[in-house]
Amino acid sequence: MRFPFILFLSISSFILYSCNQNSSHVSKTPKIIVEDSIINEVKDSIIAIEVIDSIYDVNYYEYPVLDSAAVGINFKEKGTYTGLKNKMKRIQQEIKKEYILLDDSIRKRQFRDSVSLLLTDILINDFFPFWYGTDWDYEGITETPGEGSVACGYFVSTTLKHLYFNLNRYKLAQQSGLNGAKTIQMGAKIRKFYPSANKDITEVLRLNLKEGLYQVGLSCHVGYMLIRNNEVYFIHSNYFHSGVMIERAADSDAFVSNIYVISDITFNDKLTGKWILHEFIPIIKS
Repeated sequence: MRFPFILFLSISSFILYSCNQNSSHVSKTPKIIVEDSIINEVKDSIIAIEVIDSIYDVNYYEYPVLDSAAVGINFKEKGTYTGLKNKMKRIQQEIKKEYILLDDSIRKRQFRDSVSLLLTDILINDFFPFWYGTDWDYEGITETPGEGSVACGYFVSTTLKHLYFNLNRYKLAQQSGLNGAKTIQMGAKIRKFYPSANKDITEVLRLNLKEGLYQVGLSCHVGYMLIRNNEVYFIHSNYFHSGVMIERAADSDAFVSNIYVISDITFNDKLTGKWILHEFIPIIKS
């Protein structure tokens, strides 16, 4: 099913609990080096994805290389961040106009499903690239990627705010892990996973969750978790290596935890409905 609003779009494609880490555990920030690579391919998405090659600078410590073409997402900034935020506002307003004209529940649900994929695509391929390399700090609250620093919880709440979800990014970032999960999950069941000595937690997550974007809360950390092409990726403000990055969850020091609490982003119908109508998202505090 196609919707007129898709033609309008021109951009391609909270468990908020941070841990006060001793500065002796923080390593040099890995820099992201980007080289252009044009690959004309569209994969199961309503938005064409421009993919490019990207590697981490490994001068200080050995770090696994991620190839954006292999991952299937964009790592490179496009345009300006202010322009992107302004465009999101216009997109939301256009989508809302289309949505309120629909006259039955089935069409509305199909519309929300399409918008969910769109928001996931834009967040991963347009917003995150601006944030890669931004410094981590326990008290970091910057709203400007690449300037200042951002704590793990504020990275999640700020990117959702700038995606044009109607929420208080400060209050969301300050909630406990459980309350952050409840806020995002909006009444739906929260899923919890626990590590096992004889099972790889990333394999457990991959087998039990659909491919898409999630918020994941750990024992003392929070970030986004992306499952794509049978691989689990962690997108977060990394307190070990002091910066926002995307990495394979299996390779991440920061992904080690006693519990994994999962909230839906891609498959969250209520959350998508709130975005379409720009309704305020109340922060769960108890």
